[in-house]
Amino acid sequence: MPTFDDFYVSVSGRLLQETDFAFEKNAGELANRLRSEFGSVLTDIALDDDGDVKMRTNRGSFYATSLGVISGGWLTLLKELPTSRGLEEFGHLFDFIANAKGSFRSKSFRVSVFFRFTPDDGQRLIGGKGLQNALRMIAGNKAPSEVSSYRFLSTFDNSGFSDSIELESSETDVQLRYSRTSKESAFDSYKAFLGAAGVAALVEDLKPFADELLAAQPTLALGRIPFVGRSPKK
Repeated sequence: MPTFDDFYVSVSGRLLQETDFAFEKNAGELANRLRSEFGSVLTDIALDDDGDVKMRTNRGSFYATSLGVISGGWLTLLKELPTSRGLEEFGHLFDFIANAKGSFRSKSFRVSVFFRFTPDDGQRLIGGKGLQNALRMIAGNKAPSEVSSYRFLSTFDNSGFSDSIELESSETDVQLRYSRTSKESAFDSYKAFLGAAGVAALVEDLKPFADELLAAQPTLALGRIPFVGRSPKK
């Protein structure tokens, strides 16, 4: 059985800035500048179909866009989240790319941690957490006794941030995404936001739920899968 500390998660982030109306014209020059200054860390850099600058590292992908910087698929072990290998480099790269774009006011910051579990009977485990009761409350005696998938989304204020929890289960896996967003531009860098967001402590609060799913899972689920179901740009 995999342990919580040795479980891989995928971290994604977003830095929303004032719109750069000259981005399309300058994207090629930005890509060249990033390649020159940042090349030793990159495995690939190019303009994608949307005209954004897409960069790949051996840990995950980053995008520079007219609206800011986006990242996804940053793989890390849960036990490494509080260390420099966990999120310090992630935040550094965010700020490096944002600074290379130029002086644009930051409007908001977001970080998300994505878990993917493959328990032997995920539908039963998730249904037993109260989602089946929600179906009965809505549909009464017409509620199905068996379902092929569950999906749950909740947003709430938490310690000055806007948080969201997304839970989705199917016959093959259970996916959990916890996101934390700054409500306004309260930080002068993405790295400062990460420090205030307390991601490692946030994830520790999810441990009891994760442990139950891991106990029903024979092998590590995430492995080298950076994204499941959607692009970080969506």
